[in-house]
Amino acid sequence: MIASDSGLRLADFSDWEPWLGNHIVDIGQDCNRPHLHNDIKNACLNKRAFLFVAPVGFVVLKPRAKDGVKSVLVWVAYSNSGTAISDYSDDIEDLARETGSFYLDFYTVRRGFDRMAPRLGWSREGVEDDFTVWRKAL
Repeated sequence: MIASDSGLRLADFSDWEPWLGNHIVDIGQDCNRPHLHNDIKNACLNKRAFLFVAPVGFVVLKPRAKDGVKSVLVWVAYSNSGTAISDYSDDIEDLARETGSFYLDFYTVRRGFDRMAPRLGWSREGVEDDFTVWRKAL
């Protein structure tokens, strides 16, 4: 997918790192993952995760498979509005469907997602390493 309604388009991490790098570092600090930036950078450069940029934000999606069931991890979602998941939800779902995925996963330490997630169709799956795990069936 090259473009979408929200303006998300596939991008090369190296081209966008100066703009998004600090945002990923900040997110990593907020969730006590100091190596998040390097982990995402390496995964994107090795085509294990994919960066999609928009005029005011970005998402990093990581395809996964377990027992033959495909899914997509919304590894990072950022927008200047602070509502990246809702801003890019339709496009993230479309991208995941294009890969044949059955569901999306999202891990967060932010409690504000507890109110918003159910309205967007996400189900709380539990807690893993202090992160609330949310899932959305496609």
